Amino acid sequence: MKGYAENVRHEQRKIVANMVFLHSTERTGKILKSLTEEDEAISPEILAGLSPYRLSNINRFGGYILDINRPVSPINFNLKIL
Repeated sequence: MKGYAENVRHEQRKIVANMVFLHSTERTGKILKSLTEEDEAISPEILAGLSPYRLSNINRFGGYILDINRPVSPINFNLKIL
């Protein structure tokens, strides 16, 4: 796990970017799934236009405070939207 415990700025930025990307994708998936359960139409064209970086709370170049002690719900990697 070289790079994770070291104070290497570019490696830390990659890790944070990956965490933000994963969080945004997972949250978007949950929201889309709840919309389909409410009989909202979600088309492939709508999905093609989504990006995790377009969310208002995401700032790829900003600072983030990470609470590593906060409980995290499990990610459902098998979530089907369409």
